[in-house]
Amino acid sequence: MLDNQMIKDLIINNIKRGLIAFLVLFPLLSAYIYFSTIHSEEYLTAEKYVEMNPEIKAELGEVIDTSLALRGIKISHLGSSGTARFTLNANGTKAKAKIWFFLLKKDGVWLIKEVKILN
Repeated sequence: MLDNQMIKDLIINNIKRGLIAFLVLFPLLSAYIYFSTIHSEEYLTAEKYVEMNPEIKAELGEVIDTSLALRGIKISHLGSSGTARFTLNANGTKAKAKIWFFLLKKDGVWLIKEVKILN
């Protein structure tokens, strides 16, 4: 038979295990999502747009690097269709900016539908 102290110890041990699992798994899952996104077709399409777009070049100068903003990533696709919404941080020779994208995947190809430069 379990007494009150044994029950408390079991509960505390289970809480500790759950907390340790969360502290290990959450960063791993976050890193997986981040790195899989920055290697995805939709991200690479947006990155190329930033590097080649004359309006962005006029405002930022030559784009030195881009990175994925960690908030507001919404990507869903199944097969040859889908949508993606996310923000890139872009650093140029003259300025830096956050650039929001909305992309649509149609017939297996990601198309940029809307872009907003956020400052």
